[in-house]
Amino acid sequence: MAVWPAEVDFLRHFATVFGLSPAETRRFLGLSLQGWLWRGLCFADLLREPELVARLIRVAGWEHFDQCRRDGAGLILVAVHGQFARLFRP
Repeated sequence: MAVWPAEVDFLRHFATVFGLSPAETRRFLGLSLQGWLWRGLCFADLLREPELVARLIRVAGWEHFDQCRRDGAGLILVAVHGQFARLFRP
């Protein structure tokens, strides 16, 4: 029985599309699920310390967020992926 059955099914589909052998599929599933677990642990750490998050990030254009809230308009927030974030800092 899988811990995350929906995720395992999704990853098995990818393994099929990639043409992985059964051994490669097992390795792919294991590494992918470890990555999802690690990501979850990192997010949990950030949620426990919102002050830390506030010190680590820079928000540009917050006035647009405030204006949309005042106007009752929709808003799309886009966060730069952490891996590439250093490319976009001044």
